Amino acid sequence: MSRFKSKRRARAQTPQLQITSLLDIMTVLLFFLLKSFGTTPELNISKNLELPKSVSTRPAVYALNIAVSKNEISVDGESIIALQGISKETKRLPQAVFRRDPDLIAPLFELLAKKRSYAAKLAKRDPLIKFKGDCIIQADQDTPFHIIKKVLYTAGQAGYLMLNVATLSTKDI
Repeated sequence: MSRFKSKRRARAQTPQLQITSLLDIMTVLLFFLLKSFGTTPELNISKNLELPKSVSTRPAVYALNIAVSKNEISVDGESIIALQGISKETKRLPQAVFRRDPDLIAPLFELLAKKRSYAAKLAKRDPLIKFKGDCIIQADQDTPFHIIKKVLYTAGQAGYLMLNVATLSTKDI
């Protein structure tokens, strides 16, 4: 009788979970996710923006994004100035945009100064965060240069001195 009792006890025990195959699957998933994760940032290019072509192969950096499209000037997707009212002959910004300095775009300067002061507040809380003054300018290839020059000047006056211009690489075309 003792033989039958020992067999019953062996059957009554719960089976152990074999996790070897689960660890294999988790390892494969981990390698897949690490491989597919990119360290270079993706730029959000506006639909009505056609970037100029370039042979540069420098990767993009994380920075404030100023887009100058055919219709507007925007900062990180937030529209600042509508460009629809600009006459096609002169392609000049309205005088109401400028205050004292004819090259300074006032609404853009105010927003950039606000973003810089926010970054300074973050830097006070965390010493690892520093304001570097990085900025990416995305401009439509048909945008007049004097408008791009005013945007660059305004960004520089607001403290964004590390200016990068976004282009499309010719190898991507």
